[in-house]
Amino acid sequence: MDQVLTTESGTLPVLDGNGQLYGIVQVDQFRDIWRDEELHPMLVASDLARKVPLLTPDTNLAHALVLMDQEDVDALPVQATEEGQRCGLLTRSLVRRFLSSHHAREHARGEHLVAPTEAHN
Repeated sequence: MDQVLTTESGTLPVLDGNGQLYGIVQVDQFRDIWRDEELHPMLVASDLARKVPLLTPDTNLAHALVLMDQEDVDALPVQATEEGQRCGLLTRSLVRRFLSSHHAREHARGEHLVAPTEAHN
Protein backbone atom coordinates (compact mmCIF):
# COMPACT_ATOMS: atom_id res chain seq x y z
CA MET A 1 0.00 0.00 0.00
CA ASP A 2 2.77 2.43 0.92
CA GLN A 3 4.45 1.80 -2.45
CA VAL A 4 1.38 2.94 -4.37
CA LEU A 5 0.97 6.03 -2.21
CA THR A 6 4.58 7.11 -2.69
CA THR A 7 5.10 6.39 -6.40
CA GLU A 8 5.36 9.38 -8.70
CA SER A 9 2.41 8.30 -10.82
CA GLY A 10 0.39 6.67 -8.05
CA THR A 11 0.47 3.51 -10.17
CA LEU A 12 2.25 0.20 -9.71
CA PRO A 13 2.37 -2.91 -11.88
CA VAL A 14 0.98 -6.07 -10.28
CA LEU A 15 2.81 -9.29 -11.11
CA ASP A 16 1.43 -12.80 -10.80
CA GLY A 17 3.18 -15.67 -8.99
CA ASN A 18 5.37 -16.29 -12.06
CA GLY A 19 6.51 -12.68 -12.26
CA GLN A 20 4.32 -11.95 -15.29
CA LEU A 21 2.31 -8.75 -15.50
CA TYR A 22 -1.19 -9.21 -14.12
CA GLY A 23 -2.40 -5.58 -14.23
CA ILE A 24 -1.93 -2.26 -12.44
CA VAL A 25 -3.21 -0.70 -9.24
CA GLN A 26 -3.71 3.03 -8.78
CA VAL A 27 -3.87 5.16 -5.66
CA ASP A 28 -7.41 6.26 -6.62
CA GLN A 29 -8.59 2.70 -6.09
CA PHE A 30 -7.65 2.85 -2.41
CA ARG A 31 -9.64 5.92 -1.38
CA ASP A 32 -12.63 4.08 0.09
CA ILE A 33 -10.71 1.02 1.23
CA TRP A 34 -8.02 3.08 2.99
CA ARG A 35 -10.59 4.52 5.40
CA ASP A 36 -11.55 1.06 6.71
CA GLU A 37 -8.47 -0.24 8.54
CA GLU A 38 -10.13 -3.63 9.11
CA LEU A 39 -9.79 -4.28 5.38
CA HIS A 40 -6.02 -3.62 5.26
CA PRO A 41 -4.91 -7.17 6.23
CA MET A 42 -7.27 -8.65 3.64
CA LEU A 43 -6.12 -6.53 0.70
CA VAL A 44 -4.62 -8.50 -2.16
CA ALA A 45 -3.21 -6.51 -5.08
CA SER A 46 -4.61 -8.91 -7.68
CA ASP A 47 -8.14 -8.27 -6.36
CA LEU A 48 -7.74 -4.58 -7.14
CA ALA A 49 -5.56 -4.89 -10.24
CA ARG A 50 -6.93 -3.51 -13.46
CA LYS A 51 -6.07 -5.04 -16.81
CA VAL A 52 -4.67 -2.43 -19.20
CA PRO A 53 -2.89 -2.50 -22.56
CA LEU A 54 0.74 -3.56 -22.38
CA LEU A 55 3.25 -1.32 -24.15
CA THR A 56 6.41 -2.57 -25.82
CA PRO A 57 9.76 -0.77 -25.61
CA ASP A 58 9.27 0.50 -29.18
CA THR A 59 5.71 1.81 -28.70
CA ASN A 60 5.30 5.30 -30.19
CA LEU A 61 4.93 7.87 -27.38
CA ALA A 62 1.95 9.55 -29.06
CA HIS A 63 0.18 6.18 -29.25
CA ALA A 64 1.04 5.48 -25.60
CA LEU A 65 -0.57 8.80 -24.59
CA VAL A 66 -3.69 7.97 -26.63
CA LEU A 67 -3.94 4.63 -24.82
CA MET A 68 -3.55 6.37 -21.45
CA ASP A 69 -6.40 8.70 -22.41
CA GLN A 70 -8.59 5.80 -23.54
CA GLU A 71 -7.93 3.86 -20.34
CA ASP A 72 -8.12 6.99 -18.14
CA VAL A 73 -4.78 6.21 -16.46
CA ASP A 74 -1.57 8.17 -15.94
CA ALA A 75 0.74 5.21 -16.51
CA LEU A 76 0.92 2.00 -18.53
CA PRO A 77 3.19 -1.02 -18.10
CA VAL A 78 5.95 -1.78 -20.58
CA GLN A 79 6.68 -5.45 -21.20
CA ALA A 80 10.11 -6.86 -20.58
CA THR A 81 12.27 -7.39 -23.64
CA GLU A 82 14.16 -10.41 -22.33
CA GLU A 83 13.37 -13.34 -20.08
CA GLY A 84 14.00 -12.46 -16.46
CA GLN A 85 13.92 -8.73 -17.10
CA ARG A 86 11.33 -6.78 -15.12
CA CYS A 87 8.59 -4.79 -16.76
CA GLY A 88 8.61 -1.04 -16.49
CA LEU A 89 6.06 1.72 -16.28
CA LEU A 90 5.65 4.63 -18.70
CA THR A 91 4.02 7.67 -17.09
CA ARG A 92 2.55 10.86 -18.53
CA SER A 93 5.05 12.89 -16.51
CA LEU A 94 7.99 10.93 -17.96
CA VAL A 95 6.72 11.59 -21.48
CA ARG A 96 6.27 15.29 -20.69
CA ARG A 97 9.80 15.56 -19.26
CA PHE A 98 11.28 13.73 -22.25
CA LEU A 99 9.48 15.93 -24.78
CA SER A 100 10.39 19.09 -22.89
CA SER A 101 14.04 18.06 -22.70
CA HIS A 102 14.09 17.10 -26.39
CA HIS A 103 12.49 20.41 -27.37
CA ALA A 104 15.00 22.36 -25.24
CA ARG A 105 17.93 20.57 -26.91
CA GLU A 106 16.55 21.25 -30.39
CA HIS A 107 15.92 24.88 -29.49
CA ALA A 108 19.47 25.27 -28.11
CA ARG A 109 20.82 24.02 -31.45
CA GLY A 110 18.75 26.65 -33.26
CA GLU A 111 16.34 24.08 -34.63
CA HIS A 112 13.07 25.74 -33.71
CA LEU A 113 10.28 23.25 -33.89
CA VAL A 114 7.41 25.11 -35.50
CA ALA A 115 4.43 23.54 -37.19
CA PRO A 116 3.92 24.62 -40.84
CA THR A 117 0.64 26.35 -39.89
CA GLU A 118 2.44 28.40 -37.23
CA ALA A 119 5.16 29.52 -39.66
CA HIS A 120 2.63 31.17 -42.00
CA ASN A 121 0.70 33.09 -39.33
